[in-house]
Amino acid sequence: LMLVTVRPSARTNRISSHKNISHLRWVHSSIDNGNLQQKRTFQSAQKAREFVDQSSKGIHEYLKFSGYKPFTESAAALVFGKTSPLIKEKKIASVQTVAHASERVIKDFLALSLSTSHVSTIKISNGIQANIFLDQIKSASSPSFFEMSTTDVGHLSIDDWKKLASAFHTSKQVALFRLVNQGMISGDLDKDALPIRILAEHGIPVIVIQSFVENLGLQSDSIECLHITTSSAASTTAVMSQLNGIIRPMYSNPPAHGAKIIHRVLSDPDTFQQWQSELKTASRESQ
Repeated sequence: LMLVTVRPSARTNRISSHKNISHLRWVHSSIDNGNLQQKRTFQSAQKAREFVDQSSKGIHEYLKFSGYKPFTESAAALVFGKTSPLIKEKKIASVQTVAHASERVIKDFLALSLSTSHVSTIKISNGIQANIFLDQIKSASSPSFFEMSTTDVGHLSIDDWKKLASAFHTSKQVALFRLVNQGMISGDLDKDALPIRILAEHGIPVIVIQSFVENLGLQSDSIECLHITTSSAASTTAVMSQLNGIIRPMYSNPPAHGAKIIHRVLSDPDTFQQWQSELKTASRESQ
């Protein structure tokens, strides 16, 4: 990817409200084709919410463009692993985004960063076989962005992903992951992130949209995290500058409340252990 200077526009779209989630284990959260869709709530998230509310005295603040840094750092560690060389070498640009805005941020970022405007996006279907995936990578124009949900490709083995990583590298392709239910696929947070970690550790450019709506039940908190791997710490600084320039006119200041709840879950040992147990239960019940 070739980095260029960002030119912010005058668009503004601010998020201005928060709601408390239900105390019920299951809550109705959306309507799809006339049917109410149920979302699970987690006691670990509720425990963290109560801690944050008590600490903040009910004041919901807004943050600088890139969001709550303790949250983005802990979220990156959850995706790439605490001991990842990418984290140690500062090769991951991470920003907090609001729900459903990550796609727009990525689109604007790519428009600024690529030397060509002709970029194809290939969506990987649920249950795709490794040999078909390999053929798609090899036959795609470069650069192409392979968009996939970790749920849809969770059946592929470690050996499959190593072969895919080699094909990504040879063909100079980019992987775009939607990580919406980490820990709920297999019941193991690390195992569910393996596809991302294998590609990233093989030097493949990786973009991750990370959501906590499903795996923490935070459907009323407008929180996502966007991660982009880079080739160096200097590149990370440049990418962060670009992302901040894109976010500023789009929604400017992300909310602190939900980010602090997630960070509390990830950073407090007792709450994190409780969350892991809840994820295992959720994974068993969904099978």
